[in-house]
Order: sequence, then C-alpha cells, then structure tokens
Amino acid sequence: MNNTPVVSLIMPVRNSGIFLEDAIKSILNQSFKNFEFIIIYDDSSDNTLSIVQNFQKQDDRIKLIYGDKDGISGALNKGIEKSKGKYIARMDSDDISLPNRFDRQINHMTNLGLDICGGHSLLIDRDGRVNGLGTVPRSHDLCGLSMMFMVPFAHSSVMMLKSFLIKSSIRYQGKYEDFDMWIRMFSAGARFGNVDEIVIRYRVLDESLSTVHAIGSRRDTRRVLRTFRSEHQQNIFKIVKNLDFNLLSEGEKSLVARYLINRALTKFDIFCLRRLKHIKIKNIIIMILSEVQRLLTKYAWWNFLRKLNN
Repeated sequence: MNNTPVVSLIMPVRNSGIFLEDAIKSILNQSFKNFEFIIIYDDSSDNTLSIVQNFQKQDDRIKLIYGDKDGISGALNKGIEKSKGKYIARMDSDDISLPNRFDRQINHMTNLGLDICGGHSLLIDRDGRVNGLGTVPRSHDLCGLSMMFMVPFAHSSVMMLKSFLIKSSIRYQGKYEDFDMWIRMFSAGARFGNVDEIVIRYRVLDESLSTVHAIGSRRDTRRVLRTFRSEHQQNIFKIVKNLDFNLLSEGEKSLVARYLINRALTKFDIFCLRRLKHIKIKNIIIMILSEVQRLLTKYAWWNFLRKLNN
C-alpha cells in the first residue's frame, strides 16, 4: 500500500492561539483525506505549541516542525523541503478552509493542467462574521492581467504543483513572499487558474497574517509590479484585445476596464476605450475618476520622495 500523501498543507504558526484550533480543524475535516499537515512552529508567547501538540496526538497526519526563526518565507521553504506530497497547499493560521477545498482544487488542476490554483473567499472578521466576498480571476490569462495591479489569489487558498517548483528552482523569498513568488512562477511559464467556488474563509484583521487582495503603496510590491509590467505589458495587451466580454464575470469585466482605463491615461491610447462598450457609462466614469486619483497620488508621492533625495 502506498502511504505517500497527495497533498502537503504547510502552515507557519507563531502566537496563533486565538484562531488556531478552527484553522487546524478545517484542514483535518477535508473531504479529501490523503494529505500531510506540516505545521512550522516559531517561538510563541501564547498556547500555540500546546494546541498543535494536542491535535498531533489525535491525528498522525500532523507533522510538527520547529522553525529556524528566519521569517515566514524561511518557514514556508522549510515546509516545502520536508513535504512529500504532489501538491503544496498553503494556509495561514487565522483562516479556515472549506471542507471540499482540496477536492475541488485537485480536480481543477488536473483537468486544466494547472501549476497553481486558488479560489474565491469569504472575508470574515475577528468573530467570524462575513464582511464580504473576495473574488479572483478564473483563467490563466486573466490571472496575468490581474498581476498588472493586484494579486490573482487569496494566498491562503493557494495550491501548487511541487514538481514545477522543483523544476524551476522557485522558492519563497523576501517580506512579500507570495506575490513575488507568483510573478516568478508566471514568468517561468506556470499555468495559473482559480476554482470558480468559495474555498476558504479569509480573516481580515488590522494585524492579520492575511493580506487583502489589492496591493497598496509598499515599496517592495511597487518594485515587483514595475518589473512584471515591463516584462509582460505587450503580451497582456494582446490578451485583452482578444477577450470575449460575454464570457467574463462582473469582477473580471471591472479588472479589464481598469487595465484599459489605465492604458488610456498613461499611454494616451484613447482608442482602447472602445473595448468598454459592454460596461455602463456611469461605472466607466467612476473607474476613470478613481484611476486618475490613484495616478495623481502616485506621482505626488514620487515627486515628494525625489525632493527628499535631492
């Protein structure tokens, strides 16, 4: 009998006691049972370790590994190094996976030949109350378009093909480990996609381990974004020109509209706005004003920083 797990779920934990039990239970209660649960523990001042140890006594799929105090990227890489599964799944210790998450993602990745896959998420607060829905683009091309502005996955929902990581020698690195890694995977030829279903409950806190989809003004992420845009601008434009708006969700239409508006404002390509005929004029005006405001803020900060350096 082959006891090799199909999925290796990696969860770094540090001072995670308040939400950890629900997170662990959500993995142990998966409808897909053939997995290992790798928990990377870093020094904590709360009851994180005892919670993990208690669950470990009840379920031998849990593998407790002590981290090297080298941050979340180091913890995730250690988990990958110790993993035995065909797929590497990721989740933070304050989030909750829905019971059919693994089943849905494995089937989707197999059917479409994907190297990385996520899904939609319910956004919850500290008390577990639902505050919204986090939707993500479904196809590979739209994930690429998404990375012109924001992340294409809720990072706690991600599942990756381990063989692609090994073949491409890609690992987590830096403070903004997920987005940087996904860009490197995309550039290396990985196939992206998302299950068109809710697969996690994604906790959004002021101090949360989780980060909301939209990427703000942090310097490191701006640098990564600039690199991606310079490398993929032309290919993304070709993708957008060939999209069939009738097949897009409302969220995907808004994503395409934002790209076209940004291009019109920054490249003075007014003709590309003709592609927005499927979107209500009112919504287009709102998006144009929002993008103008974002660009003005961006350039105001750029001029301010340049003056500081002079």
